[in-house]
Order: sequence, then structure tokens, then C-alpha cells
Amino acid sequence: MHEQFLVDRVCHDAMTGCYNSKPCNYDGRDCCEDTCHYPGQSGRNDDGDDYGECGQEGYACHDPSSLHCQPALATMFKEFCVLEESADEDLFNDDVFKADESFPE
Repeated sequence: MHEQFLVDRVCHDAMTGCYNSKPCNYDGRDCCEDTCHYPGQSGRNDDGDDYGECGQEGYACHDPSSLHCQPALATMFKEFCVLEESADEDLFNDDVFKADESFPE
């Protein structure tokens, strides 16, 4: 694990280590479009520097507090996006679809 990879504007989702996980604060919050920013910079996502802009290698957002949290990724890590709770429950409720299914006897 390399600490300098946290909060460097690059989402290290595929690398071995805790990078894009809760203990590492979701790669220093680099893996979501709305939370990625570089320390010392005034803006978010639009202020490039010598290392480039946020998201230059893509995002893999499963930070529950992000507006861009992807439910499919979050559930892989047994987490739930905050927006899931406030959205229409039927959009994320598998039981709704299972109840309507009919199986041949």
C-alpha cells in the first residue's frame, strides 16, 4: 500500500490494498466525481495541476455519502448508497420484482 496514492486525483480501485474502501476513505475520496479534489486547490474536478484532473482514469464510486454512489458497486462491498434510502423504494427493492414473478409448476 502506498499512502501517497490516497488523495491524488486517481481512483485506485483495481490495485491491491485498501484504496477504494471505507478504511482508506474511498481512496481519499478520489473515486467519486463529486468528492474528488486535490488538497490545496480551490475548486473541484475542474482545476487541473501537474498531475492532471480528477477522473482521468475513471471513477468507481461506492462511497455511500457521494451523490454519484453506484448501488451495484456499493452492494458488492455490503454497503448502501445514501440516495437509495431517499429514492423511490421500488427502484432498489428486489422483493417487488420477485413478488410479480410466476414460475412454471
